[in-house]
Formats: sequence, C-alpha cells, structure tokens
Amino acid sequence: MRISDERVNLDLVSPYDNSGEAVTGDYFLELDFHYDEPYKFKTNHKELPIMFKDPEEPTTNQFNYVKNFFNTAEEVLYSSNFRDPEEGYRKYIDVESIINYYIIHELSKNVDGNFRGSCHMALRRNGKIETPMVLDFDIAFGNADHITWEQGASSSDWDGWFIKTESPWFDRFFEDPEFVAELKARWNELKPKLDHLPNFIRDHADALNESHQRNFSPKPQGAGWSITKVEWNTSNIRGSYQNEVNYLIYFVEKRIQWLDANINSL
Repeated sequence: MRISDERVNLDLVSPYDNSGEAVTGDYFLELDFHYDEPYKFKTNHKELPIMFKDPEEPTTNQFNYVKNFFNTAEEVLYSSNFRDPEEGYRKYIDVESIINYYIIHELSKNVDGNFRGSCHMALRRNGKIETPMVLDFDIAFGNADHITWEQGASSSDWDGWFIKTESPWFDRFFEDPEFVAELKARWNELKPKLDHLPNFIRDHADALNESHQRNFSPKPQGAGWSITKVEWNTSNIRGSYQNEVNYLIYFVEKRIQWLDANINSL
C-alpha cells in the first residue's frame, strides 16, 4: 500500500522519532486475521490483530507506543466511563472516520469489514485511531455465503445487520447514544448520493462490456475465468455477466432501503 497525498496523506515516523511528541506518529497499520507481517500485536481485550505497514520496521519505542495506545483505547472503550466526552473512547478513536468506515461496510455487507481483515488504520502525530481508507470488496454485496455460518450474520442477502452486531468495538459504539445520533446524521447526509449508486453501477457495467468478455473467455485470448462455475465464496450462480450486474443493482437498491429504515429507527 503506497502512502501518498492522493491515497493516505501521512507524515510517517522516521527511525529517529523515538521519544516525546516525535514518537506519537504518523503510523500506517493493518488489522487483518492473516497476521502475517513481522511487526504485529493483538489487543488485550478483543485480540484484534494489528500489524505495522509503515514503518515496516518500527523501533522498540515506536512499537510499544502504538501497542499501548491501542490497548488503552480498547480498555477505555469497554470501561464503565466509555461515553465520557473528554476521557472516554473519543479521546483515542476518531468517530467521524469510524462512522464513514461503518456505513461503507454495512452497506456492502463486506465479510472482511467487521474488523476481521483488510482494515487499514492510521495513528497520526498526537492524534487518534482512524480508518482512512477502504478496499477489498470481493466478498461483499451478497457474494459470500459464509458471512452467516462463519461471521454470524443473520442473512447473506441484502437484509439484516452485520457490522453493527458482529464486530468488536462496534458492539460498544452502538451503546453510545451520541454515536448513534452522529451515525444517523451522516447517513441522512449521504443518502441522496447513495441513491445514485444503481445508475453508477449500470454505467460502469456498460463500460466494462469488452473487458468482461475477455475476463470470462478461455485462455490464451482471455483470462480464463468462469462466470458459471461455483467458487468457494458463494453457491449463487446467476449464469451471465448481465444477471450478475442485475443482482448487484438489486442488492444495492434493497440494502439502501433497508438501512435507511433501520438506521433512522435506532
């Protein structure tokens, strides 16, 4: 993952930033169940697997600073005083960033979105834990049967909560009335834009007509992928590219409707 102004604008710590304000950031981290980076730790309470992406080799002081920050944030989040506006979890976690992350992953029902995998985080100088970007939506939008039996969702289709009920930290966020109020406000701010998503999908599906034909054509002329073969992530085979596009549009339309009713009734 490249750090840049166009992607994630971070002023990363150097090997010499080992004390005082200098050691406080910036850091780019990944929460992922693969837990396959050399510098990593699991939080004390929920065992969230946090790995260093940049710097790739933090100093001992830098490693300990980030580890202690996450453990303190989590300890406060699950404390009796977690809603305190000054000394509660908001002192350590950027709520605006978390709400944006939540809406994207709840809307898409991304299997990895419940603080399971491919979750990139930032910790800025004298700052808070942020979720500044999202990626990895191959097992989302109704494209994953195992979201129910592996991740606990009540449905693999467009209905039902997922992140709200099946994610660490979010279980606690939703016990804060202020968090819920801010989520409602942000959802209703975004809703008119989200209503344009079905047409966005239609337009881009048309633009990919030539590409999808190559993708689902036999090798060597094509990529060799099959659109009619059952893969590990889902047994739902709709038979054609257009049918898959139609389902995606249907999923998004119904999901937005369901979330609009249920978020506003929290």
